[in-house]
Amino acid sequence: MPGPELLARKPGTVNRVAGDKTLVMIPEKRTLHVLNESAGAVWAFLSEPRAEEAVVDELTRVFDCPRETAARDVKEVLAKLDSLGLLVRKPGA
Repeated sequence: MPGPELLARKPGTVNRVAGDKTLVMIPEKRTLHVLNESAGAVWAFLSEPRAEEAVVDELTRVFDCPRETAARDVKEVLAKLDSLGLLVRKPGA
């Protein structure tokens, strides 16, 4: 039975942290996206493919917030990143 779906940054994206914002660019599309602190943290966690639950665990730990809040925020951020074409999805192992 395969594990949970893994999420990762789209290859070829470029990012820089500026204060509490993360700037993410897709060079071939010439688009720039500005992520707030929590979205930037999710982006940072996706430097390696991870399951959504692992991202929730990290956000809960880093921001010392209730798991339910982190789970809701991660779901919203992942949906937004996906709609912007910044994510790739991989089957779990």
